[in-house]
Amino acid sequence: MDQLQSAKGNGLKITRTYYRDGKEVSSKTDLHVGDELTVRLTVKADRDMDFIQIKDTRAACMEPKEALSGYRHSDAIGYYQVMRDASAEFFIDKLRKGIVQIEYKVYIDRPGTYQTGIATVQSAYAPEFAGHTKSLSVTVR
Repeated sequence: MDQLQSAKGNGLKITRTYYRDGKEVSSKTDLHVGDELTVRLTVKADRDMDFIQIKDTRAACMEPKEALSGYRHSDAIGYYQVMRDASAEFFIDKLRKGIVQIEYKVYIDRPGTYQTGIATVQSAYAPEFAGHTKSLSVTVR
């Protein structure tokens, strides 16, 4: 999984960045049990699109701060957020051309070395419009 690189699809691109205390987390960052991370998903669309789905798979050591599903607003868009056991999913009715960001928080709950998996973005009714991030390896002490 750690060798998978990000892929820009036809019209959609997604990047995922983790932050701890306002600083970007990399695979070399030492994380500790109890750390709170902010997950920032940045989606770039080259045209207006409808019915966009985002799925962000979490590392096994990450638990969401807010586990309730519901409608949210972020960066001038509205979306429905669903927190699942191993992922966070976002459903956007209307995505305007340009760049939008969605953030949510997770806690680190156990030590070890983990893979974060990938985040994907895809049009629900035109699956040729899609993209995904690369995976990140994290070490928790």
